[in-house]
Amino acid sequence: MASLAAISGGMFDPKSDVTVRIVMSADIVFRKNHNFGKQALSKSKFAKYISDLCACLEKEEVHQILGTLESHDVRYITDNFTQTNCKYHINYHDQKMCTVEFVAKYETTVEKLLNLSEELISEMHLEIKTPVGDVQV
Repeated sequence: MASLAAISGGMFDPKSDVTVRIVMSADIVFRKNHNFGKQALSKSKFAKYISDLCACLEKEEVHQILGTLESHDVRYITDNFTQTNCKYHINYHDQKMCTVEFVAKYETTVEKLLNLSEELISEMHLEIKTPVGDVQV
């Protein structure tokens, strides 16, 4: 997970491009549970995190995450998750339990990331493009 200290120390050019990935998951009962996807979104806090993040991002970055969704309200994201550009993966453990993993990805710059809170950055996986190659933070 990233931190402000890791990207603000002057090691990276503020204009460097960054690929940001947010990955969160939740273990949930899926057997006889038709709403396990929505429950996993809530339990993982992914929808809340994306809502909080989108409130801090520019329109083009929000579009990379939410696609055509016009609102970044938590409930709206939860109810319309499949219309976003976010991905999900389900790992079935047995006939009752599964882990649902949610992934969001967007492109930005180091400079824009420096305007975000430590709380938001701490959940991000960053791939910073430098002249000598990509650096993962």
